[in-house]
Amino acid sequence: MKIFSIITLCLLLCAALSYADLTEGLVLYMPLDEGSGTATQDFSANGFEGELKGNAKWIEGQHGNALQFAAAADHVLIEDDAAFHLEGAITQAAWVQLDRLPGAHAIIFGTRQDGQLGISVSGSV
Repeated sequence: MKIFSIITLCLLLCAALSYADLTEGLVLYMPLDEGSGTATQDFSANGFEGELKGNAKWIEGQHGNALQFAAAADHVLIEDDAAFHLEGAITQAAWVQLDRLPGAHAIIFGTRQDGQLGISVSGSV
């Protein structure tokens, strides 16, 4: 029992020392789980707001609410901001479920000519 306690203490200390601030450098975190309305909230320090466009609709997701994008016109629009003007390597991540594969390719994140950011699962943003 004493050895188990020592090992547990060592693991807890290692975990505490290896803590990483996952929000450091985070530009946008939008879970898209509000469940109703036409706006989505950003939980990063930037606090952006997204606007539902097209016929995106709220559905029950894998873990709570989710957005369903059924057509190319369905997307979330976020106004341009200097925070999106990044240089160098970035990481983008999305959890999506495709009911069918798109004909050519799918765009998850994209920017428009006027600088606005779009989130959708379609052939265009």
